Amino acid sequence: MLRTWVPSAALQRPLRPMLHRDLHSGRIARGDPRDRFAAIEFENPPHSKDVKELLSQKSQQSRRLASHGPISGLPAASLSPAEPMYSAGVQALIAGGSLTALAAVAHLACIILGAPAYRLMGAGEGMARAAEAGKLKPSLITLAISAVLVVWALYAFSGAGVIGRLPFAGVVLPAVCAVFLVRAVGFPLLRPAFPENSTTFWLVSSGICLLLGALYAFGTVAVWARL
Repeated sequence: MLRTWVPSAALQRPLRPMLHRDLHSGRIARGDPRDRFAAIEFENPPHSKDVKELLSQKSQQSRRLASHGPISGLPAASLSPAEPMYSAGVQALIAGGSLTALAAVAHLACIILGAPAYRLMGAGEGMARAAEAGKLKPSLITLAISAVLVVWALYAFSGAGVIGRLPFAGVVLPAVCAVFLVRAVGFPLLRPAFPENSTTFWLVSSGICLLLGALYAFGTVAVWARL
């Protein structure tokens, strides 16, 4: 039989088999702040590492996380260090969302700068001439494209956990990825509709779309379990 004295607050759960007693009454009530110390009697003397584990605040916290699951509304898994792939996926989505938001701003700039910006962005000569003529159609189309890009950027930030969770993220993010990748590899089919655009424009724009599609794809796969 081994007897030792430990702070009562350290007794989150007793080791088996053992009895613990108060100094004055011979009993203790778990959680009673009046019980500052307790005597522990072990029928079989434990190893010193067992006592250290009992008194270790870190091990007590780990046991509570493992046994009780959600604490303060957060899953226990979210309190553990992020896995490397998940962390990389978050960064990929943040990068993809940032670039998408930048593309939305670039489209909005076309409305302000006019026909030269439309030509630079590859909108086509028809859109540029319509903008020069003061027609409303180019501005409306550009605003719609910018709005779509902003929504895509928000979903990327949502998947990364930067903002709150948005509905249907598990559908929208793969769809955005597919659109960017199809645009990247399908430019030969689009090129006849915009003959005035140079080869350099198609290669650069397709490369950007390929990069965005890859970022969305990797990020979505990495964080899929938490969407």
